[in-house]
Amino acid sequence: MTQEGVQWKVLAFADEEQCLDSAEQYYLEYSIHPLHSACTLVYEYDQFLSRGKDPFRKFLQSRSVGDSLEIITFLKDTLNVQLPYRDTLLYRIRIDRMRTKAQLEDRRIQELTSLDLLARSDSVQKDYRELEGGYYRSMYSRDTTEVRKGKEIVIHYQGRTLDGRVFDDSRQMAAPMRFIYGNEDQVLKGVEIALAQMTKNELAEIILPSWLAFGSSGSADGRIPPYSTVIYQVEVLEVSKY
Repeated sequence: MTQEGVQWKVLAFADEEQCLDSAEQYYLEYSIHPLHSACTLVYEYDQFLSRGKDPFRKFLQSRSVGDSLEIITFLKDTLNVQLPYRDTLLYRIRIDRMRTKAQLEDRRIQELTSLDLLARSDSVQKDYRELEGGYYRSMYSRDTTEVRKGKEIVIHYQGRTLDGRVFDDSRQMAAPMRFIYGNEDQVLKGVEIALAQMTKNELAEIILPSWLAFGSSGSADGRIPPYSTVIYQVEVLEVSKY
């Protein structure tokens, strides 16, 4: 079929009809091929497009989440404007998901979107392991004495936002934090989960989504908004013997 300068055919229809006509952004899996060559120029996961009036985007807005398509466009390359290739290009596209304007303005959706992109980043995939919804990496360990329920432990910690702003730092206080591990409401849920993996003299970094940190209310002092992912560095200084 041909529509407004876009030649296309459907490879597979969506199982559920979420039409992109209400989408403010839509996320694509796609590859790009020169029409007269077997090579692949680009493969990119999770490219997203914002709503637009050009024929290419208007065409996509007539499709649904889950659709798989082959598209030959004679228009200026919409997805990769810097692509150094002059042949007509064939796109193979699957529409992965969409966000409406209301969803993009929702703090919960904003967090899930940023957390999703963070989890897919090379550094997180390489250096961290998933831990009950958070992400954990050990930076060094010099002892085998394990943190266990009922033991008194002493820790230093620093909390920061995803943009690097430090909002909590025990080293700026009179003394490190001392408490009985396992008692309720001593530390954030995500920090408690991470401590169960740690040993004396270990330093770890953890990425905590809001449901393991400050939740839907944010921090009591207002420095952390609702539905915020945060990062903590935690160092175990002491673990009691009994």
